[in-house]
Amino acid sequence: MSNIRSYLKEKEKRNAGQQPDFSKQIKKHRMSIFYRTALAVFLIVAIVIVLYIQDRNKVYTQMSQISTVPRQEISGVRDLGLDGKVVSYSNDGISCMDSKGNAIWNQTYEMQNPMIAVCRDVLAVADYNGRNVYVMNSEKKLGEISTNMPVHYICVAANGVVLTVQEDSKVTWINMYDSQGKELVSIPTRMNDTGYPSAVSLSDNAKLVAVSYTYVEAGQLQTRVAFYNFGAVGENQIDHLVAGYNYTDTFIPYIHFINDNTAFAAADNQVILYKGGEVPETHMLRLIDEEIQAVYTSDKYIGLVYFNSDLESTYRLSVMDIQGEEIVSIPFELQSISDAGIIFGEDVITIYNEQKCMVYNISGRLKYSGTFEKAVRTMIPVSGQFRYVLVTADSIDVVELK
Repeated sequence: MSNIRSYLKEKEKRNAGQQPDFSKQIKKHRMSIFYRTALAVFLIVAIVIVLYIQDRNKVYTQMSQISTVPRQEISGVRDLGLDGKVVSYSNDGISCMDSKGNAIWNQTYEMQNPMIAVCRDVLAVADYNGRNVYVMNSEKKLGEISTNMPVHYICVAANGVVLTVQEDSKVTWINMYDSQGKELVSIPTRMNDTGYPSAVSLSDNAKLVAVSYTYVEAGQLQTRVAFYNFGAVGENQIDHLVAGYNYTDTFIPYIHFINDNTAFAAADNQVILYKGGEVPETHMLRLIDEEIQAVYTSDKYIGLVYFNSDLESTYRLSVMDIQGEEIVSIPFELQSISDAGIIFGEDVITIYNEQKCMVYNISGRLKYSGTFEKAVRTMIPVSGQFRYVLVTADSIDVVELK
């Protein structure tokens, strides 16, 4: 009996010595999971980096047609893109259709010299020296505005508010209307007091107005850039004027709001960025010794075209971000910049005219260069970085780079 008890005690001792250490097993299991997870993350990151490098270095060699829709060829018609749609206008009217040729809206009128203003998916059209302004977006007509005086310039905000420059014999008026034609603001300007409004711009939300006034003082050309605020901040200011900046021996024919709180001005001897959604202030001023040939903007980039000193290409595109820092300079060859277009995508720059097209990434690497089979009037980016609508005289083609 004692032998049995001794045997059982010895067995218990052996079993106790063989009890597994669960804490060590748990720690080992956790380390195994950690190493497997780390390896998976490393592999995913490596794959993403490889794909990014491949995409960045990828060069497209052909433009493949996905679809085509015939259109009637009409003399005197001009085309532009509006939120991926095709807008065609002439002296007799304006219309909008999608890339499949389906009509969205149509407006007839009689104009001698139609002027177009676009902000995001909103468009306004008016005749130079006319008295009617039509406002549309990419889906429908928003309204019509009638003015008492001839219109010399228009711009439009994303909410459909329209700014006009109108003239009578002694006073130049800067007036704002909602899309239904209700007058919201009227600013009288006189050459002897403020100068002549050489350029105007309206912020996307229609709160801020920028005006470049040109005048001569003591025989010298002067420019004053004025900012008006038609929100709560400007209510207590005379004529809603919240900021003004003077420039001697300078002409500023171009000023444009990039977004609600950033405006860009191009002069004959400098470029200027203003920042501020209520009271804009000078954020960047850079003197230039080259003549700007063209200006292109998006909500992320500003493109300035200069003649190129390099004999291998006629032009050079200098691209800045909205902080005023140059991020890339791209030499390119076209016969003329006057009939060309430059489109800023998310991280893609497209330069084209009716004969050919070049596509670059934002680092300046050439992704595609090729010629069109027939003359292209306008090139409209659509969903996908390298898919476009090509508008020609007799067709609307959807193409993709491959």
